Amino acid sequence: MSSEMDYIQSLASAQTYLFQFGGAFLICIGSIGCILNLIIFSKKNLRKNPCSVYFIAYNIVNLFQICVALSQTMLLYGYSISTTSWSNSFCRFTYFSGYVVDVLSSFYLILASIDRMLCTSRNARIRRHSNHLVAYTCIIVGTICCMLFHTPALILVNIIEIIPNYYVCYSDSDGYLAFTNYYLLTKVILIPTLMIIFEICTIKNIQSSHRARVIPMSITAGNALNHGRSKDRQLIRILLINITVYIIFNIMTPVVSLYQQIVQYQSISLAQSQMNSFLTNMKTAVFLVVLSCAVALDVTLNQHWNLWKKTNNKNYSDVEEHIRRNIWESNLKKVQAHNYEADLGIHTFWLGMNQFADLTEIEFSKMMNGDNAKILNQKNNAQYEFTRNPTVKLPDTVDWRDKGYVNPVTDQGQCTSDWALAATGSLEGQHFNATGKLVVLSIQNLIDCSGKQGNMGCIGGEPIQAYEYIKENNGIDTEDAYPYEGDSNRCRFKAEGVGATVTGSTAIKSKDEEALQEAVANIGPIAVAIDSSHTSFQLYKQGVYHEIFCSQIHLDRGLLAVGYGTDSGKDYWLVRNSMGVKWGEQGYIRMTRNKRNECGIATSASYPLVPKM
Repeated sequence: MSSEMDYIQSLASAQTYLFQFGGAFLICIGSIGCILNLIIFSKKNLRKNPCSVYFIAYNIVNLFQICVALSQTMLLYGYSISTTSWSNSFCRFTYFSGYVVDVLSSFYLILASIDRMLCTSRNARIRRHSNHLVAYTCIIVGTICCMLFHTPALILVNIIEIIPNYYVCYSDSDGYLAFTNYYLLTKVILIPTLMIIFEICTIKNIQSSHRARVIPMSITAGNALNHGRSKDRQLIRILLINITVYIIFNIMTPVVSLYQQIVQYQSISLAQSQMNSFLTNMKTAVFLVVLSCAVALDVTLNQHWNLWKKTNNKNYSDVEEHIRRNIWESNLKKVQAHNYEADLGIHTFWLGMNQFADLTEIEFSKMMNGDNAKILNQKNNAQYEFTRNPTVKLPDTVDWRDKGYVNPVTDQGQCTSDWALAATGSLEGQHFNATGKLVVLSIQNLIDCSGKQGNMGCIGGEPIQAYEYIKENNGIDTEDAYPYEGDSNRCRFKAEGVGATVTGSTAIKSKDEEALQEAVANIGPIAVAIDSSHTSFQLYKQGVYHEIFCSQIHLDRGLLAVGYGTDSGKDYWLVRNSMGVKWGEQGYIRMTRNKRNECGIATSASYPLVPKM
């Protein structure tokens, strides 16, 4: 008997110390987790998604649960202070708020599940129901209904003395107790079932969209779908984690209830009773904290994260660091999964954690491409169209770098000057062909001075319009005469600094890869435009790039095609990018060739005409 009492005393002491010292720690960790989640989901790039609205509401409720329910548990079991017996009003409010936030937490998860099911549907009309108006309406109406549903707790719950000098907050109404028991039983069964059903529907929608690509109702909708895909996948993963945690911990409730029903007529020892109480209380505390940290960071990656920041010279504020770290970890998982499949031969290229690994797909596209898609998609207004000669025998491999036509890779920074770099790159090659001198031409000259022709500086532009400006201006300055600043400014062209002139421009027949191949082989480096709005392009490292979701018409980046070739039976275009030598293959990318004009590389290709020397 003495050993059993010692065991009971040990459990009671352990519970007391855990709640005294660990309770405050759990509240802090849980609250910080919820607050950080609220900051993340409130960021501009995420809050545009209706699912983020549900997650914001969900984390607000969780924060309330942690601060109220966990604090009361800590005071009760750590310091023997029962806050619910202070007054009838506080007792009723605690009882009422406990039921409301408990059901709202699961209700918001269900709404998020429904939203993911809607947004992944192949039916465009169904996808339209995933919007902010529906989200706010469901949250407001649902919250009001939940509060009305549990208003009896504000009337029928009182402080009751169950034994002398021992008071509890409870209801002495048999009808209300029966109602709450049936309600809890229904909730435990119905809510996880609904979550599982909606998530299965979401997964089926995703699998269906992989087999047959979703057809948007308009080009604009299609572009939004491309940009939002990565963000939607991230939200679906977060939702799955939260639902899994919710189901695992809540499945304990019916298990415990079933166990209590089985042993209700059996005599159990005090030690067993104490152990049951201890485990139940700890389950509640851990559950609330785990839910709040569903988007928490992987501490095992701290060393890798710090090394990546140092290598790429990245510095953040405390709040931004958490956000960037989450994005970085998400991208790391994509890179690891993709590269594993590439090693197995499923893909023809590999990804890497380059300097853009802390950006979402949307952020990267906006920072590097701006509104360039709107300009590059305009009609090609070149003076001439390239005429093919089908009888000409083309070489199997071309690389104009080996012949001195191409300058080193440039880093455009955060100015959308890729169009200017593509234009000057092609002109530098043609000028070299005519004079034998490779000059570095000023892209800043084009950024600042070609607005009249339709270009928009660091917002975006088009090579054909750049050639038009150079022709009308009687030349373009060299880089030395007009250095790059990475921002739009007033025009400061100097006639004495001219490095090259243009007499006109020639466009390659749109979407004709054979014509582009002949031009690259016989003319020199050609300015091209592609669809680069994919994480696979953002994080490209090496290999022959192949993106099945690439568009032929949604072009957002100007590049320079400097050659072509074949690698292990895979035809490719050799293309110079303008994001520095840390990106891709020393600043270059090999893009799939002869695959239905993939990524639109032959849709808007052109080169300048220069005077004969």
